[in-house]
Amino acid sequence: MSILRVIGKGLAGMFKLGIAGLVAGIALDIFGFLIYTDLIGFRSSSFHLFVFGLAAGLVGGMIVEIFRQVSERAKKDKAARDAAQYARESKASQLKADLNRLSSDVIAACDQSVDAFEQLPTDLSNARSWLSEARTHFANTAYSPFWHAIEQAYVCLGVYNQRIATIDQLSHRYMSAARDYQARGGRDVLPIFPVQLDAAKAADAAQGTSVHLGRLVYEAQRDPVFAQIWEQRRTTAAVVAGFANLEAAVDRMSGTLNASLGSLSSSVQSLSSEVSGMGAELRDASARADAIGIAQLATQQQLNDRMNKAVFYLREEHKRAIGLL
Repeated sequence: MSILRVIGKGLAGMFKLGIAGLVAGIALDIFGFLIYTDLIGFRSSSFHLFVFGLAAGLVGGMIVEIFRQVSERAKKDKAARDAAQYARESKASQLKADLNRLSSDVIAACDQSVDAFEQLPTDLSNARSWLSEARTHFANTAYSPFWHAIEQAYVCLGVYNQRIATIDQLSHRYMSAARDYQARGGRDVLPIFPVQLDAAKAADAAQGTSVHLGRLVYEAQRDPVFAQIWEQRRTTAAVVAGFANLEAAVDRMSGTLNASLGSLSSSVQSLSSEVSGMGAELRDASARADAIGIAQLATQQQLNDRMNKAVFYLREEHKRAIGLL
């Protein structure tokens, strides 16, 4: 509260009411109406009203100013409280939205990684089928069909390699979202990234097919006619994902697969150790069903079941590929 403003308003009120009393007193004196006071002893209406106006103006002005300042302070305090409440609610709402987004990102990374991994056995099976067809065309000296089958086999391995790279990227996206979720105070138990180290190692199944393809291509290049057609096709426009042409795919497929699989294994191993605390409850889910929630357990179990099936089929394809060597 401003004391100076209170005094100033009191003086202003004193001046106004004093002048008003003086004017009213003069008017009464003119018309002959006198006010008598035993305390002062004067009979002048103008003097008495002037003194009364000064006193009333001083007191009234100060009271009015005090009430005005109190009212203004109350309004400011309420506005400040309302603003603080709005800020808290906005912050809480934004935090909830951020946590929901991060949780969705984690779940999406899990779902998409399983979707990609489930396609690996099919990619490998397709590559193996084209490899078998290439062997048949080579035996029958069917030159163009042979190189077409070789090209398609590498196309399948290129897609396989891209899926591995995609799963690797999803593991990083999962880790980033899970870390942010925990840092922002998220309390829900997040699903564990479904592609674990054993699954990443199982993805090495493509190496057998890649090695066998390389050997078959080398054997065909030793034949003059096969080699001639190879020269016509080796630098054709890129048809194998991740490679400039067929020659690049033949030369670097095994090394590229090794690099992609090594990166995925490293990422999964690093992720597993970093989130061991975050997903501890899920690793002992049967003892924590009430805390985690039936829906979360069901989601995690569904992801695990899908992964287990994909790993099984991938290992079966690996066994078939080994049989070709």
